[in-house]
Amino acid sequence: MGQHDQLLNESLAAFNLKAQINLKIMKHGQTISEIVSRAFFELNTVFASLKAKMTIVVGDTASAFAAAVVSSYHQIPVVHIEAGAPTPKIF
Repeated sequence: MGQHDQLLNESLAAFNLKAQINLKIMKHGQTISEIVSRAFFELNTVFASLKAKMTIVVGDTASAFAAAVVSSYHQIPVVHIEAGAPTPKIF
């Protein structure tokens, strides 16, 4: 789990799932640079111990960015799913 723990927990609960790893990177009043720095450190530890075949990142958060970069450092393919704001009506 990265930046949005509560939202993720609610989404996972809908499918009776629980996160296996919580990076615990969020601190009150921190900058984006601090989030990325903590995420780089914690994710490097996680990826070094896992034998992941791919990393899936969702959205455009600092933690998603960090996960993609650290995953690539470990030569783990990255899949990016854009959360994006829905467009109610295109035409």
